[in-house]
Amino acid sequence: MSMDPDTAVRLERMFRAAQDWSVRWGLTRLMRDVDIEFAEDMGDALGRCDLRTLQVRLHGVLLDPRNERLLHETLCHELAHIVASVRYGTRIAEHGVEWAGYMKMAGFDPRPVVPWSAVQQS
Repeated sequence: MSMDPDTAVRLERMFRAAQDWSVRWGLTRLMRDVDIEFAEDMGDALGRCDLRTLQVRLHGVLLDPRNERLLHETLCHELAHIVASVRYGTRIAEHGVEWAGYMKMAGFDPRPVVPWSAVQQS
């Protein structure tokens, strides 16, 4: 699949940010273990993660350059779910204090749902 240079640069920034979060969270292997893909068939969801397979799916609309900050927040949101479950198990609250702590460590307000109105679209 061919990718325009601007998208490649944004994805590289996203990956570097995720590596930085994983270091802050004390799980430096995280980005080697997680599979990230983009999909258009996600309805209104901007991101989802599968805790069993360590797969993160992000909505393709996040690839729009106007949504770069939202791309980072959404990826962080999903990775924080994975880290919280690795550290505390799967019986914790989905958007509980453990997850919120990882979001704050990464520099984001821990909002359980990002409203679709925050998305920029063409």
